Amino acid sequence: RIANGQGKSLTLLVDGGGTRVPPEYDTVVRECVHLVRNAVDHGIELPHEREAQGKSPDGRITLSAAENEAGTLLTVADDGRGVDWGAIARKAKDMGLPYDTQADLDAAFFTDELSTRDKVTALSGRGVGTSAMARAVEAAGGRIKVKSALHEGTTIEVYLPRPEAR
Repeated sequence: RIANGQGKSLTLLVDGGGTRVPPEYDTVVRECVHLVRNAVDHGIELPHEREAQGKSPDGRITLSAAENEAGTLLTVADDGRGVDWGAIARKAKDMGLPYDTQADLDAAFFTDELSTRDKVTALSGRGVGTSAMARAVEAAGGRIKVKSALHEGTTIEVYLPRPEAR
């Protein structure tokens, strides 16, 4: 619905692989909506922009979950424009945050009130989505990581330990 409202076309793939996320992590699962919205709003380009880059006009977002003896891995990945790390650095600098290393930029990416949007819309611009997700993951004893390449997309991985290991 969000993509259609923005004139974007996308395929949403969901692969849970039979993974059962422990109920202790319900808050983390609920916050994943922010990652999906960001992928649609910030990541996936308009069809003509994608075609100009040699991409399919349809964007792709993949939600996956996997588990092993250590815990659960939740992943939200898109094949969109990628994170504009330069914009993150400028915003971090303006907010008085460290921005010199990739680790600084990764931390800024999940900082409350940091947004690369200049205008607030119904979907973005307030800088609350990724920070809400990061807070939920931290409260659950997990870790969150962003990987992104310009024009190739962004992957956010959430690692949650088994509840008994916390």
